[in-house]
Amino acid sequence: MKIVIFFIVFVIVSISLGDNGCGVDWNSANTQCNGRGCSGDSDCPSGQSCYSSVDPSACSGSSNSGSGSSGSGSTIRCGSSWDDANSGCGSSCTTNSDCSSGQSCYKDLQSCSSSTLSSSGSTPTCGFTYTVTNSDLQNIMESSADFSQFVSPLNTALTRYSMNCPDRIAVFLAQVRHETAGLTVFHQPIDNGGGSLHMTPSNWGYACNAIPEVAAAFQKVDPSCGSCSCLDRLAANPLSAETTNFATNVFSDPLVAFLSGCWWFASGASNPSIFGWKGCGDLRIDADAGLGAAGSSDCHHTGYYQVTCCIFWTISGSAGLDQRIRYLNVANSVASGWTTSSALEDSTVDQTLNDKKVLILGISCGVTGLIIIILFAIIFVMSRRASRIEVV
Repeated sequence: MKIVIFFIVFVIVSISLGDNGCGVDWNSANTQCNGRGCSGDSDCPSGQSCYSSVDPSACSGSSNSGSGSSGSGSTIRCGSSWDDANSGCGSSCTTNSDCSSGQSCYKDLQSCSSSTLSSSGSTPTCGFTYTVTNSDLQNIMESSADFSQFVSPLNTALTRYSMNCPDRIAVFLAQVRHETAGLTVFHQPIDNGGGSLHMTPSNWGYACNAIPEVAAAFQKVDPSCGSCSCLDRLAANPLSAETTNFATNVFSDPLVAFLSGCWWFASGASNPSIFGWKGCGDLRIDADAGLGAAGSSDCHHTGYYQVTCCIFWTISGSAGLDQRIRYLNVANSVASGWTTSSALEDSTVDQTLNDKKVLILGISCGVTGLIIIILFAIIFVMSRRASRIEVV
């Protein structure tokens, strides 16, 4: 009898310990396997709190293979953050205690056995990279406007988030063309969406926490925030009276606009507190899949259809799917000329220019050195003559 009572108590205690979880609110803590077993807010990632009475079954499932085993194929794994767990092949887990120090247990991850993940298990890779030019933007936007101000920030963002290969660039810029009316509108007053993908205010805090440039711009707009996190600031005051100012001054900046858009592709949309719960994952993988096809429900499509859903929430109604697809066809047509040889040609041109600069610099230094030697020789000869005159 004592053994039975002890067993019952043990089960109750075990369950109660697993009934706490981290999240931006109770609903997110109840549905994600993040920070289970937390005892206070300090145990949770920045911007999240510890909630009690959450569903203990959220971290269970046949995809688990037990602690310490390979995470290959599992959608519940250890990581230093959800993004880290989603992009890597860490150990499978059921609670945070199954993970090593500094890591937590996360669920709803893509299978790390996907062939699109690199050998390092961190970023899906592509064949070769490409640097977008002003001419490329004009062709993709079907416009004669000067887009040179966007070239550098765009390529910076594409490179940072491994978006700088033809397929991903084409998909990204097709969506950007639709969302910004051809790189002309970076703020929509109707809902205060801003940036290259019309990011709405409810997601600004996540982008702010993930992108240093957004955080820096945020501090300029609201210096009273001090060192508080963007999510904390937005939770305290959703910017109801500041949204126009924020979107106009922060997300209308070209670098912030493109960084936030590429971040959305790489990890923003897959965040379980944003669109991850809806079925969105790493949109770079979907971009690599081409046009794809529509699925039976949102957002469970493939390819460009999935990308559209994970940007606009749906592919039906006012999503403008037909226009987005036409823009993709235009972008793909332009990108089809970005072959390995053209990339090498660009590299060769750059190298040739560098070689010429080195040659010119070398000649300049040589001429300068020769002039100095001649001057010293003249000074020496004149000093010798002066000394002879004095002797005589």
